[in-house]
Amino acid sequence: MLFYRYKRIFSIGTLAVTTYNPSTLEITNQWLYEDFITIKPVPRSPQGQDEFVIHIRSKRKNDTMRFSSEYTQEILSEALLHMPKFSDSQPELQDFTGYKHDWSDRRIPVLLRTTSHSLQRLNNNGEVIASYAYWRMKSIVMVSSCEIY
Repeated sequence: MLFYRYKRIFSIGTLAVTTYNPSTLEITNQWLYEDFITIKPVPRSPQGQDEFVIHIRSKRKNDTMRFSSEYTQEILSEALLHMPKFSDSQPELQDFTGYKHDWSDRRIPVLLRTTSHSLQRLNNNGEVIASYAYWRMKSIVMVSSCEIY
């Protein structure tokens, strides 16, 4: 079985994802977000490459395409910003209360929201005041209990 790999520019626009031939800048494929079913990472391959797949709904059938990039995390994060436009999109938002430590080590209560692409900090009115992309985070850990002082 042969697998051909073509170099492409993977562009994430406001209405669609487009791939271009890097030599000619000719459009090779374009998928509207409304045709997206999902975009997700592939478990790391034996070659250590970061890969992801996109699942598209076309007129005739569903299709899956696999891509490889050293920027997979950034691509996924940027594409998932457009998840509300995906065909079967039902974004799950969940809010959490927590604390952050400021520069003087004071505990400040915060309201956090998880989205498909980031962790958002909200003000008391529920408006987003900061957004932290998952690909920029080194790790996320579950804290089961902590002392409140």
